Amino acid sequence: MKKLMTALLISTFLALPVLSSEYDANEIHPFGQPNYDGHEVLFAFAIGKWKCIGETSNTDGEMVKANLDWEFKYIVNGLAPQDYFDSKAIQGLGMRRVNHQTGKWYLAYHAMFPNYANAMWFGENIEGDIVLDRMVNETTSMRLNFYNIKDKSFEWG
Repeated sequence: MKKLMTALLISTFLALPVLSSEYDANEIHPFGQPNYDGHEVLFAFAIGKWKCIGETSNTDGEMVKANLDWEFKYIVNGLAPQDYFDSKAIQGLGMRRVNHQTGKWYLAYHAMFPNYANAMWFGENIEGDIVLDRMVNETTSMRLNFYNIKDKSFEWG
């Protein structure tokens, strides 16, 4: 399963065409700009810097809360919103990309600290919420929702 997920992750992002960088971050647009050719821009609400409280389990399985900085920006010439979060207790990053044939979004996630994790999520806008799913194994899936989305705030879990 891990080999399949890794192959899917690599093929999804390596299949991106060679592009210019006119939509990437610059002095005028420090977080870049979206470039979706008419596809819905699902993660525009998150672009920028956020102060958050993150929660994860440590290597002993104990839940740990931490203040963290979370930054979203456009990369790959505006086609892929990327996020990076960092604190003394939690660190990770993700990259999102729309599939132009299906309109679904794919999120490749990588946590580096305190526990190493890779995950591939897929999803779409459902009644104003962003709903992402991933298969944990053949019989179990997980769901992640971004909801109550406002100009300066959002909730997720």
